[in-house]
Amino acid sequence: DNNPQFEMDSIIRLSENNYFKTTELAKDEAKDEKGFPKNPDFIYNYDVILADLNIIDEIPETYFQKFENFCAEKGSGILWIGIPQKPDFAFSNIIPLKNNGSAKSIKKSYLSLEGQFILPKTATENIYSENSLFLPENIQYFYAKELRPGAKTILKTNENNESVLTVQQFGAGRTAWLGFYSDWRWAMSSSKDAELYKDLWNNFIVWLASSSKKRIYPEFNGKKFIIDENSTIKAKILDPDYLPSLSAVVTANISTPSGKTIEI
Repeated sequence: DNNPQFEMDSIIRLSENNYFKTTELAKDEAKDEKGFPKNPDFIYNYDVILADLNIIDEIPETYFQKFENFCAEKGSGILWIGIPQKPDFAFSNIIPLKNNGSAKSIKKSYLSLEGQFILPKTATENIYSENSLFLPENIQYFYAKELRPGAKTILKTNENNESVLTVQQFGAGRTAWLGFYSDWRWAMSSSKDAELYKDLWNNFIVWLASSSKKRIYPEFNGKKFIIDENSTIKAKILDPDYLPSLSAVVTANISTPSGKTIEI
């Protein structure tokens, strides 16, 4: 919240028996009977998805392939939180987790952050200091018993060495899994913990989004064009699902030295 770097929207479940409600997210799109936008392509306007696995079975089937393309083809990131209600579900292959266990923190349990490849230590020294991140007392959490091939642990419990935050490269994008919902309590503990919370998640969300692709890639390769001679400009075009387009039509604006703009 209140970060000018991010534009955030959401689809929120109002209660157990109520349907979902969107905020600004795809507000002009037609919605289905549960409140989801009927056209899932709107997700491509964003760079990161935060998804609660408790309600994953509520997501329409039309979204299944779009989530995969969002990561694998567009190069964006998804953070999955919690565990699904069913062991086999549509998005299981996108999550950097194969099997999980559950536990309860009887007391305040401290966590160790690994993976300087995600968060530069020079910029976030306080996050890596001992006893800075923690699980609050008396909360249930989930940990990874088995990771998918290629997945890595980012956060683990100091006491039992349990993985509670994992990440993995998925195609051109990135996917992550978080095993608890109580991280917001870091921000409520003290002003120092609030800074830790902000520092960690700002860096992590930027990392998830940092491999996101564009749909048009002009291919100049440093080429110089000669005045009054025909030249060819090549461009790689991706379709709405971020796959190579076979029928794209490209328009370009050329500015002359005199300031005149020509559309081609």
